[in-house]
Amino acid sequence: MTRDTTENLIRECLDWRPAECRGALLFHLHKKLPRFKGRERLLHLLALRHARRRLRLVNGRGIRLTINPLEHIGYALCTKQSFEPLSLSLAVRIMAGGGVFLDAGANFGLYSLTLAGIPGVRCLAVDALPQAVSLLHEHRFLNPQASMEIFAAALSSSSSLMKLAAPHPGNFGTGRLSETAGADALWVHSTTLRSVLDAAGNPAVTLMKMDVEGHEFEALLGMDLDSSGAPPHLVLEQEPAVAGVAQFRAIWDLLHSKNYSAHDVLGNPLTFGDRPLENNIWWTRHEQAVDAI
Repeated sequence: MTRDTTENLIRECLDWRPAECRGALLFHLHKKLPRFKGRERLLHLLALRHARRRLRLVNGRGIRLTINPLEHIGYALCTKQSFEPLSLSLAVRIMAGGGVFLDAGANFGLYSLTLAGIPGVRCLAVDALPQAVSLLHEHRFLNPQASMEIFAAALSSSSSLMKLAAPHPGNFGTGRLSETAGADALWVHSTTLRSVLDAAGNPAVTLMKMDVEGHEFEALLGMDLDSSGAPPHLVLEQEPAVAGVAQFRAIWDLLHSKNYSAHDVLGNPLTFGDRPLENNIWWTRHEQAVDAI
């Protein structure tokens, strides 16, 4: 695939817009309305009208999804027409030729759906939060042409029952595994990445994106990173708000020991302590893999 073709594919995949008139005004006002006192309040009230029924979006590849315009990612798609655009552009480049994408911590499936519009891409979407799993099923129904398989489970180093803390209002992507979660926690079944891949027929994963709210190290321990079939590309969240320096250090030591190198999502080398763009680190198994994207 030529560079121009890849850039066109990225634009099509990331070009989310209203699929119906009901949300078009909200998108237009977010983009064009000048700033004035009470602007955000007006837009919030307009979004509130749509929040119960959700807004349906479509991208340039014909993939459809529904969003709550008051929820964290939905609001970003309304106000900026994008969410983590640099990281998603990287994912499209990596998957442009097809392959298997493993979405560990899929939320409602923005990454999986974005990549599912690329011919030859198979998406494995994993999440434990019931609200997220419900939306993943809804989105799979909306996109029968997309190859997306859903795994309703938490990811850890072993199989067990674990507490999943309730997410913050307005951002259910913040639901996280926690032994100290309160009475509103949900007990969920945890499994390993190795078990997920076994159930999927042990495909060779091209790219794994992981966002599991501070449980990344435990989840990585549940995957065979020593084998020749380990994913050549990982995009891992490194968000200081949900994990500490010791947890990040453990991840860096683990991945370095498995011959992975750290880069930001533009391909620039990173050292421990650097703050990555969009809080995501691109880990590659082979240095030459960066130049090939």
